[in-house]
Amino acid sequence: MTDPIILAAALEYAAAGIYVFPAHVSIGPDGKKKVWPCRDWDAASATDPARIEAMFAGSWTSVCIDTGKSSLVVVDCDGAAGITAWLALDPPRTPLIVNTPGGGQHWYYRADPDHPVSIDATGKVAPGVDVRGLGGLVIAPPSSDARGCYQWI
Repeated sequence: MTDPIILAAALEYAAAGIYVFPAHVSIGPDGKKKVWPCRDWDAASATDPARIEAMFAGSWTSVCIDTGKSSLVVVDCDGAAGITAWLALDPPRTPLIVNTPGGGQHWYYRADPDHPVSIDATGKVAPGVDVRGLGGLVIAPPSSDARGCYQWI
């Protein structure tokens, strides 16, 4: 059974209009994060509470956000180097920042519908800085992996 805290977070995000879906997250022997989202996550992501409860009925470890459907752009700063590279660009400030278990951060922004951002900006913004928009996903608090928890700052 999915942790009730994960399900509660998924329902809270959905109530705010954020499209969510479940995933399993683990750290591989190489130290890299492995994410196994639910099948057809981009079609399955939802805001409907009944649908979310049905999706999370298994033993899922994480709640993920469908950035595109949620009209979000998330800048994923990988570790301290990614954060430093992002800050060097003097980005617009946002009150929605998540500390990730790998020592990085996710900076959340509302997407501009006139200027869609896809996920093909990975590594193009700065070293260690990835972008999640249309077709993208991020793991959200209070999810965790072997390194620790995703936490809102």
